[in-house]
Amino acid sequence: MINAYLYHVSILIEGKENLKLEYGLEESIADYLSNKKAELISSSSEELLGNNYGRCSKCGTWVSDALEQQSITAFSNGKRINNCWYCDLCLPRNHPNAF
Repeated sequence: MINAYLYHVSILIEGKENLKLEYGLEESIADYLSNKKAELISSSSEELLGNNYGRCSKCGTWVSDALEQQSITAFSNGKRINNCWYCDLCLPRNHPNAF
């Protein structure tokens, strides 16, 4: 039986001018959870650096190559082929990382 578990949500905010959204989101979540058997434990944000991320050219999911530097663990694992990103589900069948 599960006594407690952590639920993680990742939200991509585009543009530094929109960082005020994170404070509103945190406040909204805390308000929603009040009087429930759940609480907001922590939140964090980080600037996305480098270019080891993108959207899968087939399905649109956010991906990052976990084997490369500055990988983003909140994104699905993917690979860039000929300047196009693919998630592990959309990679060509013959690719070693395809499912």
